[in-house]
Amino acid sequence: MQRHCGNITGCCFQRCVGMDAANAVFSAAFECDQKHRTDYHRRFLDYWRWVQTEDLVVDGAMTDPKGDRGKRPKDQADPDLFLRVVDRRPDGIVVRGAKFHQTGMLNSHEVMVMPTMSMRPGEEAWAVCFALPSNTRGIHYIYGRQTSDTRKLEKGGPDVGNPLYGGQEVITVFDDVFVPNERIFMNGEVDFCGTSASLH
Repeated sequence: MQRHCGNITGCCFQRCVGMDAANAVFSAAFECDQKHRTDYHRRFLDYWRWVQTEDLVVDGAMTDPKGDRGKRPKDQADPDLFLRVVDRRPDGIVVRGAKFHQTGMLNSHEVMVMPTMSMRPGEEAWAVCFALPSNTRGIHYIYGRQTSDTRKLEKGGPDVGNPLYGGQEVITVFDDVFVPNERIFMNGEVDFCGTSASLH
């Protein structure tokens, strides 16, 4: 599907990361349900049917700021350097943190957040996967240029980028954002963070 969309548009069509994310979350949620008797897979199926029916663009958000990459999320000087759950309520969770390198975020209807790496016991707050509308209260965007923008100015390279339009990238900041239960596809199951990260 991604090759087909790329052939038709001739450029980035903004849906590739969301499609990859959907495949990863589909599998991880199913396996998590089998082990923990959770209800994530049904929630995800309901969500993705709605996405397809409405023909929505979903941005997959995986990369955290990370801080000191030699340290685990729980050992960082700032615990928000990895997106995490800061409050659990009967009707949902509250999350805080950021995701980097979001090239399609400003063009997307939805954002689907996944863990950036495998988590370990004691890191349940960072083992979270969910989806929200991109205009949800508390989600903020810091707009910037892509790290490889000057590539299109280089001579002789086979990849000169789009000659008419520059690239874009945002940092997506989650400032105590509420996520309702029906939009949560992982919530503390550290043993399935690696599944979602590796499949993506």
